Amino acid sequence: MSTPRELKLDQLEDAYELLAELDTREGSRVFSAKRREDGRDVLIVVSRKVDETEQSRRSALDLFAADIKLLATLEHRALVPIFDGRWIEPDGFAVVSEEVRWPSLAELLARGEEFSCARIASVLREINGLLE
Repeated sequence: MSTPRELKLDQLEDAYELLAELDTREGSRVFSAKRREDGRDVLIVVSRKVDETEQSRRSALDLFAADIKLLATLEHRALVPIFDGRWIEPDGFAVVSEEVRWPSLAELLARGEEFSCARIASVLREINGLLE
């Protein structure tokens, strides 16, 4: 397996001011940024093709990019708005979404938050409404 080269993020600078790198994982980097158009706080997740020889990984990132383009056209109160999706060089894709300031369901569960039956039912209704 070859080591992937560093992505050049200057392709985002026309529309976004990168403020800080928040997380790095295999195949992705997460940034806090401001949208130049209106100063809005955004989150940018840059995913890349980890191994150029792995056809399934390339196909997965291509499908992910297509899904992001579709999600950017949808609105729902439980869906984090997607503002932009763009290729960064031939092997990276950046997703720009609204920066959410409340904890995710995963974060609440990880810190041991307990949910009543009524709250669980409410969460499941929201998820079902989003999926519909």
